[in-house]
Amino acid sequence: MTLGCYFSVHSAVARHAKFPTTVTPQRALVGSDHGWADPTAAIPCRIKWVEYLVGLQLRLDVKDVRRLAWQNLAAIVRETGTVGLLSRPLAAVLAEAGAGSWP
Repeated sequence: MTLGCYFSVHSAVARHAKFPTTVTPQRALVGSDHGWADPTAAIPCRIKWVEYLVGLQLRLDVKDVRRLAWQNLAAIVRETGTVGLLSRPLAAVLAEAGAGSWP
C-alpha cells in the first residue's frame, strides 16, 4: 500500500479471509475473473458475484461495494490526470462518484 497501488479483486481473492487485511477498501477495485471464452452477457453476473463476496469480507452492502469501486476508480483518474482520455458519459459518472468535478 505504501506504493500507492490499487488492486483488482476478483472472486478467487475475495473468497480468502485475509483479503481485507492485505487490501484496504480505499485501494480495492472490483474485477471479474471471467474466462476469455465467456459470453459478454456473463460478465455483469460475475462482477455482481465479486461485489457480493467483497461485501461479505468487508461487511458492506453490495451497493456500498459498488460505490466504493467507483470512488476508487475516480481517485485513480484524478491522481493520474487522465480524465481527458475518457468519454464524457464515463467522466460524468466518475465525477459524481468522486463527489466533485475534475480540475
